[in-house]
Amino acid sequence: MPFVNTYLWGFITAPILLSLLGIFIIHTPQKYILPSYAGAVDTTLSTGTYSDLADGGNSLAIITDFDSTQLTWEFSLEESDHPDKYAGVYIAKPQERPEVHFDISDYTHVHLDAEIENERTLFFYVKTFIEDFTREGISATYAPFRKEIFTTDGKIRTTLDLDRFVVPDWWKSAQQIHGSLDMNRSQVFQFDFTNGNYNLTEAPVTVTIRQISFTKDISQAIQIIIIANIIYFVLFFLIQQGILARILRVSSSVGDDEKIIISYDKIEMKDEQEDDVRRITEQISKNYANADFNVEKLAREAGVSTSKIPALLKKKYSMNFKQYLNMVRITEAKRLLLETEHQIVSIAHSVGYNNIPHFNRTFKQYTGLSPKKYRENPEEATPIVERIKGK
Repeated sequence: MPFVNTYLWGFITAPILLSLLGIFIIHTPQKYILPSYAGAVDTTLSTGTYSDLADGGNSLAIITDFDSTQLTWEFSLEESDHPDKYAGVYIAKPQERPEVHFDISDYTHVHLDAEIENERTLFFYVKTFIEDFTREGISATYAPFRKEIFTTDGKIRTTLDLDRFVVPDWWKSAQQIHGSLDMNRSQVFQFDFTNGNYNLTEAPVTVTIRQISFTKDISQAIQIIIIANIIYFVLFFLIQQGILARILRVSSSVGDDEKIIISYDKIEMKDEQEDDVRRITEQISKNYANADFNVEKLAREAGVSTSKIPALLKKKYSMNFKQYLNMVRITEAKRLLLETEHQIVSIAHSVGYNNIPHFNRTFKQYTGLSPKKYRENPEEATPIVERIKGK
């Protein structure tokens, strides 16, 4: 059926299409903030520094180099009465631009590549807009989602899960915000790097940031591909075993383009005449050796009326009851004549003939030879069915 062929073709192409979809998801392009030449949406960025100097401290942060490939800055944490020494740098969009926010809503991870002296740790902040709280352009009112990053031999090459960034308690306490906050990835105001510990620096610490990029987690896409292929193999197995074909019994066309699939179990209609013929022939095969076996006894044993038996045999075999009974008896007599040494009289009795002359006449009528000549030259006999039809 055309429908079944289309259905099978769909199962063949399904894993290919689903796998291609998975590959497409896996290869979602990275979003680069740095370096901008690698494909950043914003080729111009605004940068700046901040420190506890604004709160009466003595720490400093200075940008020493910034272009499309990297951002280099220095910071020093100096002795002061301020309890928490801090110094940092931020990356944002220019304030004069109409879109002041970064949109990273399609991404799940951030990749950082940087170098830092003195094996110090850094905090990386993603500052996001809070509905009904944040005031546009005022950095302190954006929620600072933070993650501490560690160095290995003065290098930072790490990929961080954005879901693991948290807002520090000191900021929520200062802003009188209670409970947890969710990162608004569609409205990111800026990205910050600050010192990760508060030990005073003996000399300025240099930090070079070479890459900030956002990626999408590929594990979900891999799971989709695996599940899709498992489903495919299960369905393909069902088709191969014919299980699906038994569920989908028929399809009917509605108009030119629409099809309705109707599922149902077939009703097995018995052929009563075939069933009657089967019972008739079974009883003849069981009772042909009985010399007294007649149509009345057959009717009782087979459960078929005497008037119906001749018509059924005539329709099925082109014979009446007597002809069919004699055919069975003579067929067995032929076998016994060739395969045994029994006398002809004994064979006649064993197949239901008590009258030997009658047996001889019937045998010759059905084979063209007498029993004796048949035993001597069976190849000269005429097939029984031909003899019956030739009458």
